Amino acid sequence: MLRRLALFVVVTVDAVLERPPRRLVKPAAADREAALLAAGRGACPVLCVDALLPYQRLPLAFDDATLTELLEDIGEGGLVVATSWDARRRRVRRRGTLARVEGGALRGLVRCAVAGADARVGRWRRYGATVVPGAAGASLRWGRERLADAARGAGSQRIARGVVVDCVAVDAAAAPPEPDQISPLEWSSSRIDVVEPDGDAAACVERAEDLAATFDAYTAAETPWRLAAALDTAGPRPADPVEFAIWCAAVARPPPPLGSGFDVRPSLLEALDGVSRLVIAEHGLRRALAERQGDDVTAFGEPPRLPEYVRADLSS
Repeated sequence: MLRRLALFVVVTVDAVLERPPRRLVKPAAADREAALLAAGRGACPVLCVDALLPYQRLPLAFDDATLTELLEDIGEGGLVVATSWDARRRRVRRRGTLARVEGGALRGLVRCAVAGADARVGRWRRYGATVVPGAAGASLRWGRERLADAARGAGSQRIARGVVVDCVAVDAAAAPPEPDQISPLEWSSSRIDVVEPDGDAAACVERAEDLAATFDAYTAAETPWRLAAALDTAGPRPADPVEFAIWCAAVARPPPPLGSGFDVRPSLLEALDGVSRLVIAEHGLRRALAERQGDDVTAFGEPPRLPEYVRADLSS
């Protein structure tokens, strides 16, 4: 009897030890991403780091404890919004790119916009001022920010033949970050909306054909190793006209350290329609081609003040 009881106890203990502990099952990162893209809206952290485009990859080579903790919390395959700082209006840009964390880097997926009048944003600060990431004393801090809306201004500035840039007036009264009850070291999520495709217009298809010819000329003049690296990151050429324009800009103006010169990426993200994005991409690509060929770029005009909205000049 005692031997049977001992055997029963041993078998029961082994069964208990072999059984895995009960834990809440968290959806896989791929499932969360698919659900957000299918719904067209969701919530994730917002990082003011770069005007990252879809088809681009941004290495997060910053030795910062707060950023490291964020990446560890959301995990491999987690989603964040990458946006940039508007120096003219001294605000964080509302429009950015939904990005996936991939091995210490962000890979752009789709264009998106942060919902609401303001949002809690992570950006590099030093005593409340914006500084270059990696500079002495700079660190990632979280705080509530007023966002820069994409609204057309009254002023305009010609930058190329047949193209006009509408500049938003300088908001000199931009308020500093709002006081936040949450610790600046603790991150939180903000509501976002995925931007719907806008390349169905016939004008987009027509401009995409001209953009393709300019892109072929650019690839012939670009340094082979730089072009190969950018194309490897961007992937196959998309069929949608507006996505093709963003793809061209992603190849021609990659994030630092490969990226340099006139940057049209913030303009692409904040443009009002698909035709404007195609015009911006073509202008930036033609300027990049002139730089590679050693031509005078003054014919393209000075880099316009950002944010900018470009449209075809119907009067020319």
